Amino acid sequence: MRFVFAACVLIVLLFGLYDRAQRGIESALPTATSPTLALSTIAETATQDVQPTHEVTEQAAQTFPLPTESAQLPAVAVIIDDINSSEQLRLIDAIPLAITPAIMPNNATNPKSSELHKNREVYLVHLPLQAHNFVQKEHIVLTDSQSAESITKRIEDIVAQFPNVRFLNNHTGSKFTEHVDSMRALLLALQKHGILFVDSKTTSRSVVRKVAETLGLRIVERDVFLDFDRKPEKIAKQLHLAVTIAKRRGYAIAIGHPYPETFAVLSQPQWRELDVAFVYLDTLVKEKIWR
Repeated sequence: MRFVFAACVLIVLLFGLYDRAQRGIESALPTATSPTLALSTIAETATQDVQPTHEVTEQAAQTFPLPTESAQLPAVAVIIDDINSSEQLRLIDAIPLAITPAIMPNNATNPKSSELHKNREVYLVHLPLQAHNFVQKEHIVLTDSQSAESITKRIEDIVAQFPNVRFLNNHTGSKFTEHVDSMRALLLALQKHGILFVDSKTTSRSVVRKVAETLGLRIVERDVFLDFDRKPEKIAKQLHLAVTIAKRRGYAIAIGHPYPETFAVLSQPQWRELDVAFVYLDTLVKEKIWR
């Protein structure tokens, strides 16, 4: 009887210790949240050339934000175009999401813009291409009347400014990206340097994908523009659209601009609670598109 009684006491003690251990583990886990999200119907976003202007003041100093990267979650890559100041980079780095900046090449207004890429692991070059109805004289703009040799020389100049560049997207370009021969020359020039072209799709008549397929090359395309309308509620709606696309397809690419309204919306805490991973562009390419 004493043996049986002792065994019962031992079992009770072990059960109590197990129960306390389980409660300790659970209390250490973060509380799960499942906010209600009103998702928009996916529709083609209107395209147009977007051209805010800014001024470079000093070389950028970088602190990388912590991305919520995960190969198991749908992924959203947010690109912010038109970057040409260290203050813009500082604001990007303060956002609690992984944001990939698209940096302007050197130009007449900002002759040291390319220096902003220093100490940054992931960025794009934001290359000015010819638009139908928009001109910025301070930029060196590739046009559809240039020869393949001239286009190749411009890309060599870009690589000299950005020696570690791996991604490039178009700044405007509604006319250039509709021109087959020009895009063929550009994509071949980029291929020589191992640079991936990201089509900002500033025109619905872009031939970039078609030309890339004929050349056997890979490109990436923008899915959503965030801030054609700079009202915060409109920007939030567009970001919800990118989340919707990512959940259906596995990934999405959204492009915004360095507006205070865009930065304010991206800084809201809700985006980290939507069961998607906001990732840098290189992570998206490696883990979601071409894994």
